[in-house]
Amino acid sequence: MPQQQIPNPSKSKTTAESGLFDSEGFQSFPCPTCGLVCKSKGGRTQHIQSAHPVLSSDSEGNEFLKTKIFRHSKLTGQIVNSSGIPLPPGSRPPPVPNAPNAWHPFSNRLEYDFAYYHYIQLETSKSKINIALDHWKAATIAALGSSFDPESSESAPWRNAEELYATIDSIQAGGAPFITVYLRYNGPKPSVNPPSWMTATYELCIRNSRLVLEQQLQNPEFATQFETSPYQQFNSSGDRIFSNLMSGDWVWRTADEIANDASTHGSMVVPIVSGLDKTTVSVATGHQEYHPFYMSAGNLTNLARRSHGNGVVPVGFLPIPKVSKRQKKKKEYKTFARQLYHTCLQLIFEPLRRGMTTPEILRCPDGHYRRCIFNIGPVIADYPEQ
Repeated sequence: MPQQQIPNPSKSKTTAESGLFDSEGFQSFPCPTCGLVCKSKGGRTQHIQSAHPVLSSDSEGNEFLKTKIFRHSKLTGQIVNSSGIPLPPGSRPPPVPNAPNAWHPFSNRLEYDFAYYHYIQLETSKSKINIALDHWKAATIAALGSSFDPESSESAPWRNAEELYATIDSIQAGGAPFITVYLRYNGPKPSVNPPSWMTATYELCIRNSRLVLEQQLQNPEFATQFETSPYQQFNSSGDRIFSNLMSGDWVWRTADEIANDASTHGSMVVPIVSGLDKTTVSVATGHQEYHPFYMSAGNLTNLARRSHGNGVVPVGFLPIPKVSKRQKKKKEYKTFARQLYHTCLQLIFEPLRRGMTTPEILRCPDGHYRRCIFNIGPVIADYPEQ
């Protein structure tokens, strides 16, 4: 006969620490927060740690508990429609428009699936891809019969594997592809044996920063990790709390300056955070070296920039002139290096110039449109010549 646990009157306290006894005398352990009954004290501890974790002192979520937040009164980040007309608070975001051809550079999904299946999944050899394309053409002939035109592109999208490879190579990563700008020294040169840095051509690889910023802001993954207006945050003791960029004094002062223009009222200030990585990147030939240049919308929280997403994206690769230590000490070269650096930054930020004075309508991570005005913010640079 199984033994039954007999409750001890001296231990029949109903505290969360000691547990409870049911009608049959078995002890249970309820959660003091949600009331969930656990079978053991250790099980209750695991439940509390997983379901009701205690926020640490440096947790961003903990910073907003028992605090007061004051938003900027002029640059409020008001939602608008795609034409810039203000919408009432609580309006639902419009549907995301469909891309004109989601399978570009392929004509349709069938072509994309064929390329993905053979090139990515099977890693099919060139000869076998040619055989597969012959089978595609044969199937088309069988389906069309006498109406088949051998010169028509309907027979198969590619004549051979080389054409398939060319289509794959034309795929662009996102809607802001890299382009190359060539720069050269155009100042006075010695008539005899000018230094190599005066005659060399430097390659600046850049993307359209306006398109990069647009893609970053409309990323729905940041829907809960971005701020639409500058704010000041205070704890229960009245002390100022600084966390994300939008909580700082600089962005608040910047918003005050922008708000002097009444046409910007209601817009969302977008401070541009950028920086150089001291890591040197070389192309395959080793002839040219670069410093990666990154950019991020200051509206994103620190958590969004720390995560493995697109919170910080590369927008350029700055060229590094190759010169001797002796040439680096010369005044002419130092002046050229500074001018080269600032010219690169000017070309990177040029697409944002218009939006620095006139608000532009962009879709935000929450799906709403807002009138955005750009402002160049902190540039974290450790470029040697700078």
